[in-house]
This record gives sequence, structure tokens and C-alpha cells, in this order.
Amino acid sequence: MSSSSAPWLSRPFVAPTDLRPLLDLVTAANGDARRPSHWHIGDVLWQMFRSDGFDAAARIRLWYDDAGLLGFAWRDDPASAVLQLHPRAHDNDALEAAMLTWIGDAWSVRSDGEAARAR
Repeated sequence: MSSSSAPWLSRPFVAPTDLRPLLDLVTAANGDARRPSHWHIGDVLWQMFRSDGFDAAARIRLWYDDAGLLGFAWRDDPASAVLQLHPRAHDNDALEAAMLTWIGDAWSVRSDGEAARAR
């Protein structure tokens, strides 16, 4: 996990046990009437299980604090991504910046591990 001085830890999605917190987060986000949610449970499951070659560790990064999952960033090809925050993490500019930085860094490597070409 990486943290530096941030009040959260981040790591890749690596285990089947990571799925439940991800689904709980999108459920909580959909229950927050103050802000629209990007995804719902069906989107998460469809994106994850629609093909055999999905590499969750390369495409999904999770951010946690002591209370649980704060948010996730999901890298897609080509050059698209989803960021989803838990309602308690909205308006956390530093967290959003960390998520966007990861997305930018992740795009420098294709999902198959090869270096991406500049377009």
C-alpha cells in the first residue's frame, strides 16, 4: 500500500474479497441524493466479468481509510476511466487528485503491460 503523509492508503484490487467493498461503495453512492453516482452494481459486475482477460489488479485501484473504502479509480481502454467516491469522501480534493494521478500514470502502460504509445 502507498500512503506517504495522506490520511488514506491505496492499493490495487487484488482479491475476490475486494469486490464486496466495491459494491457497497457504489450502493452508498447511489443512495446519496446530493450527487449523481457514476456506476451501480450492475456496471461493476458487467465491466469486471464481461471478458475472460480482465486484469483487475492493473485496472482498478482502491483508496481506504480507517473507516473503509473511500473510492476507486477504474482504468479502461482506450483513454477512459471511472472515479467513484464514497459519499463521505466527496469534496476531498486531495483524494481526487491522487486518483487522477494514478489514472494518468496507469495510462502510461497498456493493460497488457506494454508501454503505451503517445497519440
